[in-house]
Amino acid sequence: MYVNVVGLPGLAGQQIVLSAVPEPAAAGLLALGLTALAWLRRRSGTARSG
Repeated sequence: MYVNVVGLPGLAGQQIVLSAVPEPAAAGLLALGLTALAWLRRRSGTARSG
């Protein structure tokens, strides 16, 4: 899907490509971020109970 940007300063005449399927790098970063959040949550929960 292409979006024509009209009326925005600095972006006039440019096209933005929107992809319905994320790239593998984006999925990898999402997985890494969720893993880090789960690890931090587990670590903070262990510190409070100990």
